[in-house]
Amino acid sequence: MTRKASFEVNWPIVIVLGIILLFALLFWLLLEPYDDTEWVPPSTEARLNEYLAAERFIQRNNIHIKSHKNLKLLDHLPKTSDAIILSSSRASLSEQRRQQLDTWVRQGGHLLVSYSEPWLFDDQVLDPLLASWGIKAVYLQEDELDALYGKKTSSKSEKDKKAEDAVQCETPVRLPNTLTWPTEKEPLAIDLRTDFGLVNTKGELLLKNSLEPPYQLIQKAIGDGRVTVLTYMGIWQNDEIGDYDHAYLLRLLLEDHSSVWWLYGLEYPSLWQLLVQHALPILVSLGAFILLFCWYYAKRFGPTKPEASPERRQLLEHLQAVASFFWRNKQSGYLINTLRQQVEQRIRLHHKQYSELSQAKQFQLLATLSGLPVEEVQWTMSQDTLQNEIEFIRVTRNLQHIRNQL
Repeated sequence: MTRKASFEVNWPIVIVLGIILLFALLFWLLLEPYDDTEWVPPSTEARLNEYLAAERFIQRNNIHIKSHKNLKLLDHLPKTSDAIILSSSRASLSEQRRQQLDTWVRQGGHLLVSYSEPWLFDDQVLDPLLASWGIKAVYLQEDELDALYGKKTSSKSEKDKKAEDAVQCETPVRLPNTLTWPTEKEPLAIDLRTDFGLVNTKGELLLKNSLEPPYQLIQKAIGDGRVTVLTYMGIWQNDEIGDYDHAYLLRLLLEDHSSVWWLYGLEYPSLWQLLVQHALPILVSLGAFILLFCWYYAKRFGPTKPEASPERRQLLEHLQAVASFFWRNKQSGYLINTLRQQVEQRIRLHHKQYSELSQAKQFQLLATLSGLPVEEVQWTMSQDTLQNEIEFIRVTRNLQHIRNQL
């Protein structure tokens, strides 16, 4: 006997699965991928080191780099085959460090530095470190700034000039500087425009960004080494190294070195160093004035005053001092109890039945012998808490009177 298997189709489940597959197919067909850019804030390391991107770029080019936040490396300079990028403030660069850095460069080192901390003296910007190598800076004139920023002068009418100015204000165009590199076919584009330029007063330049001074980037030989000077080193900061050919320029400048030391951050001299350097005569004068002032007010006028011999106090003064001491230290009860004991000893000596009397009759007997009212005798013999000095004097006077009358 054989049985045939029967299959029943669950149509509700089939319909639900079909609808799900249909929606999945429509979603896949209608899905259109697109690119979205999301701004991610810089990391803590990038905020603390504005040249972090440049350091990572140097590491990608198989160059060892070590960064320092101060100028302490200048006390122990690396080997001359390395390069030093000095982007930190040189306001605190001492004469000894300048001499050590000059010796290191002349022995074959490569120094990359910007013309920072400009000071204006007689229309010249001076830098003590670069001035010793014949490099100085001058402020650019208006026509030089126009040429640097790509502006052209012409003999057009005032109306045409205003129209051009309006167009330039609407669509400003920043043209970068160009630098011809010996091994590159095309000039490099770099943005080094500042309100001052560099001038070389002695020696030949190995590299310069323009034919005529003032320059924005130069490189010259110093002894067996070389120095590269820029007017603005911010082109290698995190937000500008990706512009133009800034990163490629850094690679070309460091391609001959296997190790680079980057010094950044702020290091300013202390207040005492600034005062010694710029106000030494004033400090010396102030010190002399203080010494004279102390000497003037320390000297003695007239003969010395003899010390007075101590006077001997009388007995009453000693007693008053002792009583004041006990009262200030809240020990007046000791004196009162002593007087009361003396009174009781004397009256027991003359009246032997005194101890057998009641307290009221004792007070009556003391009042009769002393001539004081009973209430006054009772208060004198039984008052323990004294509110002020007047009560203390009153109790003491009464006890002394009673004792003298016995």
